[in-house]
Amino acid sequence: MAHALTPTAVPASADGSSAIVPDMRDQVDEILDQWRARRPDLDLESAAIVLRIDRADRHLQAAVEATLQGLGLSRWRFSVLSALRRADPQRGLRPGDLLRDTLSTTGAMTNRLDRLEEEGLVERVADGTDRRAVLVRLTDAGRALVDRAVVTHLENEAELVAHLDAVERDQLTGLLRRLLVRYEPAGEPAVDASGAVEPSTS
Repeated sequence: MAHALTPTAVPASADGSSAIVPDMRDQVDEILDQWRARRPDLDLESAAIVLRIDRADRHLQAAVEATLQGLGLSRWRFSVLSALRRADPQRGLRPGDLLRDTLSTTGAMTNRLDRLEEEGLVERVADGTDRRAVLVRLTDAGRALVDRAVVTHLENEAELVAHLDAVERDQLTGLLRRLLVRYEPAGEPAVDASGAVEPSTS
């Protein structure tokens, strides 16, 4: 069963799409009003964005984690298994590639791969193109597990944004991409969550 947020109702416009309601207020508005009352000199424009992204992320993360727990998966397990499922099944990924995909640290990734290997979900094999490197691949059990989980996971994600119409979802995707590309442009070297660049031979 997917776990979705319960959004505030948004009146529909004449064409059936969600209308932007100028006087709609959320809890961030209350926080900003409190700051304006105490410190009217502060510029709160950026806070209005960052606070909402942060608070929305907490709600979305909780909903996603609840669904994954119902599938017998933690968030990090699903993240690693999904990254490997997207990779070339014959080759797999280097641990350094997994850092970039999962926003993990080197130490945490090593521990996670150890646990997944013990559970029979992944395997480490030698990289035939580089004797110093290893590759991580899904086992048949790991592939079967993530293939089952991803369907329910995507259904849940669709429910989480279902109160936005198609145009709003497209606009939000574009704005978030524009924000994120400053920190994670495509094609950049793998960097672990501590900020350390992971060597390509790891």
